[in-house]
Amino acid sequence: LSPSAFPAEQAIGLFDAYQHRAIGYFVASYSELTARDVREQQQRTSLILEATQTAASTLRLDQVLERIAHTIASALAVPDCGIYLLDTPDGTLAPRFPTTYPDPQRLSAFLRHALDPLAAPLIREAIECQHPVVCPDVSELPHLDTVLAAELGVVALVVLPLVAGDHVLGVAIAAAGEPRSFEPPEITLALGIATSGALAVDNVRLFSETRRRLAESERWRQQVEQLAIIAERQRLSRDLHDSLAQSLYSLTLYTEAAAGALADNDPATATAHMVEVGKIARDVLGEMRLLIYNLRSPALDSEGLVAAIQGRLDAVEARTALRANLAAEGEDHLAPALRQELYFIAQEALNNVLKHARATHLRVKLHFGAATLLEIDDDGVGFALSDQPGNGLGLRGMRERAQRLGASLTIWSAPDQGTHIAVEVPT
Repeated sequence: LSPSAFPAEQAIGLFDAYQHRAIGYFVASYSELTARDVREQQQRTSLILEATQTAASTLRLDQVLERIAHTIASALAVPDCGIYLLDTPDGTLAPRFPTTYPDPQRLSAFLRHALDPLAAPLIREAIECQHPVVCPDVSELPHLDTVLAAELGVVALVVLPLVAGDHVLGVAIAAAGEPRSFEPPEITLALGIATSGALAVDNVRLFSETRRRLAESERWRQQVEQLAIIAERQRLSRDLHDSLAQSLYSLTLYTEAAAGALADNDPATATAHMVEVGKIARDVLGEMRLLIYNLRSPALDSEGLVAAIQGRLDAVEARTALRANLAAEGEDHLAPALRQELYFIAQEALNNVLKHARATHLRVKLHFGAATLLEIDDDGVGFALSDQPGNGLGLRGMRERAQRLGASLTIWSAPDQGTHIAVEVPT
């Protein structure tokens, strides 16, 4: 055809039509590609968010591993994904969770075989280099355990390291039953899921370890408290033995003296001796009542220090001629061990008032704040501090307890001026 067969105007029109068609095709193709990219990116983001949110919503390791495995399998479009963790003493990878394996034989094969990274180059590379390792066809691997691969039905696989911080927790192995390749976006998505899942696994382990240590700490605290109670009871038993032995000996002397006075026809002397017998018997009764109460273990943790001391005053001091008063300020937020030691100090001070002070009034004050202050005052006979050795009147026990608490112990007393005891401990 000669150029004259197509006028210039017609040629230009044909060119414009072709150009518009080409541009339209390009725009349509680009729009379709862009929309597909957006959908794929949204899918990737959705999968990572789903894995992260689900894994973070539970502190059960089996549930976290299940979510990781299923989400990785979905991201790579493979039927199987097994999770192996480095939690064995010999450094092998223990099988912890398979996604599918509905075949009992395949499931048994998975659970039966731990993986040794030293004998599996793909796994060793994933762990040491902390990056994904892809194998489109495992039959091409020279060091493959073909029996295990056949049992598991593995042909193509992706090994993803589970990395939290700077340490590897294990690997996720995604597998297909036929040869296939994996696109870089798929691998990137699966690695993101594995990384977020590893952080969730690490959180579960940290939680479990913290809970275990707290349980051990609680058991240790209970043992220490029990030992303290046993030691206190042993001390009270020794004190009771010494006190009762002396009182019973005095009772024997006075009753024998009263019997002798009656034999000598001296009723006045016999009556005086029996009055002393009555006093000693009442003292012994008071000692026994005090011991019985001290052997009880007040529920300090549930009742608090104020209620425990008030219970002691109601059970012991209220049954004597002593008028006791307790005042408290602030809230008791003490640690159990501190509460126990302060109660023992208060108990020792109250025992001293009953046994030695011959007081008519007793005041106990507790103040809870930046520091906890325990004060005990009585209007008894008092004593000269210079006349009391360091171990007298239970002072040694109070000082030792205060020292263990890092508390200051102040004792003031003077003859006929009562006694003031104050314990202050930072809280």
